[in-house]
Amino acid sequence: MKFSNKKLYSGLTLIFKWLNKNWYFIAGLLLLFFGFLRHFVIYAKIKDITDWDYFWVCPVAAILAGIAFLLRDKFLITAACVWIVVGPLSVVLVETEKCFSAIGFHHIVSVIVLVLAIFHWKEIWSPSGMVFGAISFHAYMIITSSLSNGAINLLDNAPLWVGVLLTGIAILIFLEYKISFKK
Repeated sequence: MKFSNKKLYSGLTLIFKWLNKNWYFIAGLLLLFFGFLRHFVIYAKIKDITDWDYFWVCPVAAILAGIAFLLRDKFLITAACVWIVVGPLSVVLVETEKCFSAIGFHHIVSVIVLVLAIFHWKEIWSPSGMVFGAISFHAYMIITSSLSNGAINLLDNAPLWVGVLLTGIAILIFLEYKISFKK
């Protein structure tokens, strides 16, 4: 059987069209898989883990972003992209050696999905989602760091009440989005 360049090109075009059409689904599954894989690996391989080790922000960001992409909600996807920029992207840029292990590979996958999302920015952009993402990210970081006494998320000096206040603001932004979305 002889393949021509024209057949190969048309086959690749069909694949790229399918990928472009279903990028939400693919991105969501990748994020969920590698976020949960990180949790499985620390459970299976690291014997001295604490319950707090499941609440590190980067794998939680991957899992929540995966859900947001599968739901195809502009507000949630924009918020998830903010979480990825502030969490996993900063790890990839600053502590690259952590990313090339089974525990840290979700950082690289999150950044790859972020790049994919940037190519589709017009489809997912939500200004209120961006504000919600920034506020909810910092609320999560402050609350988990405070409750774990600095064992995770490394935000030692922020008082718990600031995290609770930011959570309240994030909830109000989310409710405003949901109410205005139904109109």
